[in-house]
Amino acid sequence: MTTTTTQTAAIIADAVVSHVTVYEDRAEVTRRATVRLPAGASAVEFRGLSPLIDEGRVTARFDAGSADVGHVDDVVVDRRHARDGGDAIERRRLQRAEAQATLQAEHAPLLDAQASAEDHRRAVESLATVAASARARRAGRGDVDVVGAAADASRLQQALAAADERLIAARMAVQRSELRQTSLSSTPIDAGQRSRRVCDVTLRVSSAQAAEVTLVLSTVLPCAAWRPSHEAALHRDGDDASAGSIAFVGHAAVWNRTGEDWRGTSLTLSTARPSQGAELPAIIEDRLRLRTKTAEEKKTIVVEHRTQAMPKDATRGGAPGVDDGGEVRAFTVGNVVIPDDGRPHRVELFRFGAPCALVRLAIPEKAEQVFVRASFKNAGTAPLLAGPVALSDRGAFLGTGDILYTGVGEALDLAFGSDDGLRVSYARTHIEEKKLIGKNIQHWVQEATVTSTRPTSSSVQLVLRLPVSELAQVKVVHSAAHSTVPEPTLDAHGVVKLPVTVEGGHDKTVALAFFFDLAGDVRLPDPW
Repeated sequence: MTTTTTQTAAIIADAVVSHVTVYEDRAEVTRRATVRLPAGASAVEFRGLSPLIDEGRVTARFDAGSADVGHVDDVVVDRRHARDGGDAIERRRLQRAEAQATLQAEHAPLLDAQASAEDHRRAVESLATVAASARARRAGRGDVDVVGAAADASRLQQALAAADERLIAARMAVQRSELRQTSLSSTPIDAGQRSRRVCDVTLRVSSAQAAEVTLVLSTVLPCAAWRPSHEAALHRDGDDASAGSIAFVGHAAVWNRTGEDWRGTSLTLSTARPSQGAELPAIIEDRLRLRTKTAEEKKTIVVEHRTQAMPKDATRGGAPGVDDGGEVRAFTVGNVVIPDDGRPHRVELFRFGAPCALVRLAIPEKAEQVFVRASFKNAGTAPLLAGPVALSDRGAFLGTGDILYTGVGEALDLAFGSDDGLRVSYARTHIEEKKLIGKNIQHWVQEATVTSTRPTSSSVQLVLRLPVSELAQVKVVHSAAHSTVPEPTLDAHGVVKLPVTVEGGHDKTVALAFFFDLAGDVRLPDPW
């Protein structure tokens, strides 16, 4: 008895991309297809997918509404070469039509430039002919100026040479444009047809009964990424106002070079890192050793100055990845178009408006400009991720800054350029106070001069620094005799913020001095 087995042809799924989740370095693409399944075992094929599919990360299932009908038994990934079909040829036809229209639009100004160059050449040539005739008539009358005639002839010759160069350049530009149009028109539409690598995914499914079901296929692709990008627009209540408002827009720059276009799909931008494991980092051994001080070291305390960077509470460069504050964040937007071109495409995530406080800030130790700083709070419903921010003031683009991760309701500062009407200079000096009894005192003085070219008075917040002592034997004392301000209030890092008012067209100098009160067994080098 002979048994014959008939293999049923695979069902071709007409799948559409329903959702894309983009991570820092990859993307998960979800497709849905509605097919009619017969009872029993069958095969469903998703054709023409990206060849970059990770075979180990392909998952398939029945949709929740079809889960009781059947299940997926196996998934097979097959890569093959395919030639461009009618859709690709039609796309190239449209691209060529757009290129022809662009070349024609560029050709018309070139023709105008050539005609203008020809008119200019004829005018210069006519002027040279008239000048030569005039010189001949003057020579016939005995009015001969050899030097002047030679100078005029030289100028006309130079003008004629320049006109020739202009005409040659215009004609060459027209010829190049005509060659490009001829080359584009003579190339057959199907000349660019080529073989390309594609991937087919076949699902082996079992169905309890003949039914129409929805299948869901998820694939993971490399060559996709996203990074936060922001915009902040400042609106002032007035030029010298101390308050205003910020219009903040959160964007995401999305890159797609996966071999597939994402058109009209919903998009989720996630800060999850599926490529990272959950292993704890190894602990490195750190040994501490003690030694006995020498007799000289026991008698004298040697102190050194150290400049330590303060923790940044404003802006700094963005991290290579996405800083999510230690918690996975996800932003979902719908109906986006991200073509497979490898270029950044911006997607708006959120926007909000918030009042802000404005201050002119001068840090003379670092820069001579006086900056406009806006302080406001994140009034949105989502945290601000670390990344670049495009800054604009009253509609004028100023440049690009950076922000750190900022939670909902937290405060942040942004600098909106400098005030061109204000400048600040900085100088350091020291004054020795001689004592008849005891040690002389060295007073260390720093002076900051704010110069105003504005017509009205301006308020500036001046930021200076004083040393901070970590030893009880060393005290930093304010020098009232050499300072123009009373004893300032320092923060934990020694930063002093001084409000200064500068009249229009005048200078204002602020001096801040200090000296060290040392115990007898302390040696301290000069701070500057």
